[in-house]
Amino acid sequence: MITMKVTRLYLIWVVIIGALLLTVACLPSRVPFSAIPIAPRAEVAQLDGPEEVLIDLTQSDIRRTVKDAYGKARIEIYALPAEMDWSKISQFYADQLKGRDWQSEPRFSKRTGYYQMIGWSRGGRFNRQALVVAYLEKPEGVGRNYLLVALAPKEDN
Repeated sequence: MITMKVTRLYLIWVVIIGALLLTVACLPSRVPFSAIPIAPRAEVAQLDGPEEVLIDLTQSDIRRTVKDAYGKARIEIYALPAEMDWSKISQFYADQLKGRDWQSEPRFSKRTGYYQMIGWSRGGRFNRQALVVAYLEKPEGVGRNYLLVALAPKEDN
């Protein structure tokens, strides 16, 4: 009689642990930065001029915006051709993320005197991620536009 009760308890624990493992295995995994679309004709930026200050300020703002809810962000900076404006950038990301599990995140939308920003979030309780895109239109003294793409949390978290 006692052996049957122990066997039943053992089986119940096996089922519970199996269900928990299956649940964790089915959670959506984090998207790596390499899977994030980058706007056409964007090139990794080589910063060495007056744009550095504005880009540093934009990076700081992005990090502050996502840190509390999503953790530390990885931010990549790209130079864009002059004809790539905000409407083209925002439309590109809206099209690329449509139908995926990214959801628009209005709290990431911002327009300041020198940049515009939009963002998305995805995942559940354990695999939350934020994607933020910021656009700087030809900072003073510079002939190029810049794109900052941020993913939080960064992969090594």
